[in-house]
Amino acid sequence: MVAELQNEKRRLRKEMRRKQEAQENEHRARVAELDNQNKKLMEEIKRKEEVQEEKDRKAAARYEKLHEQMEQYQEAHKTQMKEMTALMEDLKKKKLTSFED
Repeated sequence: MVAELQNEKRRLRKEMRRKQEAQENEHRARVAELDNQNKKLMEEIKRKEEVQEEKDRKAAARYEKLHEQMEQYQEAHKTQMKEMTALMEDLKKKKLTSFED
């Protein structure tokens, strides 16, 4: 009877170890799978950040170009207004009412 109990105890311990090892193996496999998914997501995030940074650089360059064009336009407009004002003053001095006189 004692021998049977000891055999049963050994069998149960062996089965417990087997189940524990199986759980540990499943856990390791799941952790590895999650690590792999995490790595893929991080790579995707990095790629998307790089794409967004490139878009931001291009947008900044376009903005800078448009800003320069606007400043040039404003300067040209200012110059034209000065010229028109001078021309109008000249016309007033000559008492002309149109450019055709």
